[in-house]
Amino acid sequence: MVQLVWTPGTDDFDYVVERAPAESEAFTAVATTQASRFIDQDGQGGMRYRVRARNVAAVAGPASAAVTVPLPAPTGVSASMQRLTGDVQLQWQPVSGAVAYEIYRNDTRRGTFARIGETSNPAFVDSQGSSGPVTT
Repeated sequence: MVQLVWTPGTDDFDYVVERAPAESEAFTAVATTQASRFIDQDGQGGMRYRVRARNVAAVAGPASAAVTVPLPAPTGVSASMQRLTGDVQLQWQPVSGAVAYEIYRNDTRRGTFARIGETSNPAFVDSQGSSGPVTT
């Protein structure tokens, strides 16, 4: 989500909001508004882009800095403990557009999460954890 805010011109009543890939000047219209602000909620996760507004006379303001729309968190996360090894097998539904997943662990109920690994697959085996309380 990107919020774009601009100072309205004295004779401007309608604006066209445009979006372009981060490294491109090829802006395309995505919305029209009479307000001097716009919230772009349609960017796809992982997409890197810029937005700008122009008046109906085609005078455009400066483009925003490039932003990247975050991908959603994985869903369907499950964990199971391997009885013989004590390893914890994590699995989740793949996220479209994700190239890697960072794995974090918290060994206490109120502790800080620490990064323990990264994988490109929607599964991970944690073989370094210690036994303790399970919180869901």
